[in-house]
Amino acid sequence: MPDSSISPTDSTRRARRRVNLLLGVMVGLALGGLMAVVVVVLAAAWNRPPLLTRERFDAQRAQWNQQGVADYDVEVHVTGRREATYAVSVREGVAVSATIDGRPLRDRRTFATWSVPGMFETIERDLETIERSSNREEPAAARLTLYAKFDSAYGFPDSYHRIVWGETAANADVTWSVKSFRPLPEPNSTSME
Repeated sequence: MPDSSISPTDSTRRARRRVNLLLGVMVGLALGGLMAVVVVVLAAAWNRPPLLTRERFDAQRAQWNQQGVADYDVEVHVTGRREATYAVSVREGVAVSATIDGRPLRDRRTFATWSVPGMFETIERDLETIERSSNREEPAAARLTLYAKFDSAYGFPDSYHRIVWGETAANADVTWSVKSFRPLPEPNSTSME
């Protein structure tokens, strides 16, 4: 026998409360998810280096060239098509050894890619792509965006972010950041202690 003490209005109220509670939970979860996306997007933009201009690039390259650092070790972390860490030893301005994730690179022609001049050359090619495209008023210029931060003491590219808009390939979004840069003392220098 049904419980006669519960009126139809009480059960309707309970059902409405459950529906309202469920709707509230769903709205809360949706808002929480939206806030998480906003936080991730803002964090990515906050950590991104400044937009690169030709003037900044040329000034930083000139600063690097003025420093005259010919002997150094550099370690660069790269993301994109393949995430890896490159370590390069440069002596007298020549990349003499290089590793990828601790394994030696075999092809000597690739050693210089992650030296400071090699990084400048990569960025230069990307800037030239934008300049060529914008001179011809082609839409390709708008598809490539470059961000870079440079070391304040030496002028080398400390971090770089290259985005090709509209591409779905893994190399459409490539970043690198210098994890360590260690200039070495000149081989013939002596201590004055």
